[in-house]
This record gives sequence, structure tokens and C-alpha cells, in this order.
Amino acid sequence: MGAPCGICGGRRGPIHYDEPSDSKHPLSFVIDEIRPVSKWRQFGYPSPEAAAADWSNLQAAHWICNQEKGSHVGSERAQTRLYPMKLDGNW
Repeated sequence: MGAPCGICGGRRGPIHYDEPSDSKHPLSFVIDEIRPVSKWRQFGYPSPEAAAADWSNLQAAHWICNQEKGSHVGSERAQTRLYPMKLDGNW
């Protein structure tokens, strides 16, 4: 708790840990899988469950950042944004 968003690095402001994790609260907390579980074979995991259980594969994120990232990794991430970025963290 209290960690910055692992996807945007906090550029959208702090994660709102006290808000429900949904589209009504785009800066709310979700757990992001750095290497998507859906691509478990690509990353050498023996199963999807093993990828999901790897603590080093998890990071705190904003709901909106996680939605934009989807199942992309690093440079393959989509460049479009669902919502405009607000540097002050207010929506």
C-alpha cells in the first residue's frame, strides 16, 4: 500500500487506495501482472497459475493504466488513451 503506479510511475498522481476499483474511479487501486498471465508460455511459466502466483510479477497500478495496458508488455503497449491524462490526479 502506498506504492506509486507501476505502469505510469505516478504521472497521473497517487493511487486512490480508498476508492472501489472500477471505471467510476480511474485512479483506484488494482494489481497489475507485469507479464500477463495470458502469455504465460511466452515468459516460461509452467502454467497460468504459476504466472499468477509469482509475486515478482505483480505491481500496484491505477485502474485506468491497467485497462490501457491490457495484455501488452513494454513497448507493445497501445499508444491510445481511453481517458485524458491529468497530471494533478483530479478527474
